[in-house]
This record gives sequence, structure tokens and C-alpha cells, in this order.
Amino acid sequence: MRKLLITAVCLLPIAAIAQSKFTVQAKVGNLNTPAKAFLYYKAGGTQVVDSAVITAGKFSFTGPLEGITQATIRVAHDDKAPDVANPESVDVFGFYLEPKVVAINSATDSVKNAIVKASAVNDDNVKYKAITKSVKAKSAALLAEYKGKTEEERKDESYMKTVYDRDEAIQKSLLISINSFIWPIVIRMLL
Repeated sequence: MRKLLITAVCLLPIAAIAQSKFTVQAKVGNLNTPAKAFLYYKAGGTQVVDSAVITAGKFSFTGPLEGITQATIRVAHDDKAPDVANPESVDVFGFYLEPKVVAINSATDSVKNAIVKASAVNDDNVKYKAITKSVKAKSAALLAEYKGKTEEERKDESYMKTVYDRDEAIQKSLLISINSFIWPIVIRMLL
């Protein structure tokens, strides 16, 4: 009897892991029918799509999930298919789905403007995006400058050396920024 009890207690964490689930509780403005929310994510290598009716701006999703995965919520404001030719018109929000309760809120009738609450992973992602934003802007400016040059100017070795040098400096600043951001997260995970 004692061995059976010890075995059951040892298997309890495995059972808890196998039964991990997520819950997304969302509020997006004051939307109502025909508005509908769609959740897209991968679970165990399988693409999952779920939908929910929106009432008074509220909707939720629940399901099994192992670990953390990227997810997207799309809000369809009417019964029409999304205009894939105009991606800016599609109301989507990307975030990290994890096996816990996550709150997503937007004061407007657009999920694009949402923020995630009660999620350290998503908080870290917001910080990461802020850190890398200026680096991406510098890279885009350098690329725009390069594209603005004539083909003859691009063949000039001294000009290209300055482009390579500036690009290398941008990449180094990105690595320094990411390292200063990631190490506290790694240490927190180890503790």
C-alpha cells in the first residue's frame, strides 16, 4: 500500500504536466455579433484554429497546451472574408500563448491595440521589441540609403566599406542590447 501511495505521489507532477491548459480571457471594446474572434496557434506540431463569438467585447478560449507557443487572434468585424491584399485592414494581434490564464484587453474595437496582462513571457516580448526597434530602424535607414544610390555608386569600394562597417556596428549594438536583455531572463529561469 505504501509503495502504491509513493508511486502515485511521484506520478502526480507528470499527470499535471499532461493536463496543462491555457485560458485566454479577452475584452476588445464593445464589439457584438456578427463580430467573431479566431485564435491560431500550434500544439504538438499541429496547427489549431479556434473561434469564439464576441459579446459586449468579451470572448475567451481554453484548450490543452504544452509549453509556450506563438499565437495570433484575428477579429472578424463582419461576415466578410479578410482582405489579404490589404494586410493593414486585417485586425490581428500576435502574442505568446502559455499554459495559464492570460488576459488580453483593448479599449478600442480593434484587437490590434490590445495588451497582454498576467504574462511574464509577453512582458519580456514587449521589452525585447522595444530594445530592437531602434536597431531595426537604423538597419532600414542604411538599406534605404543603399537602395537610393546609383549602381555605379554601389560599385565604389570605399562607399561599400562604409556601408559594411556601419552595418557591422548596427549588428554589434543589437547583440549588446539583446545580451543585456536576455541574461536577466536566463538567470531568473535558473533560480
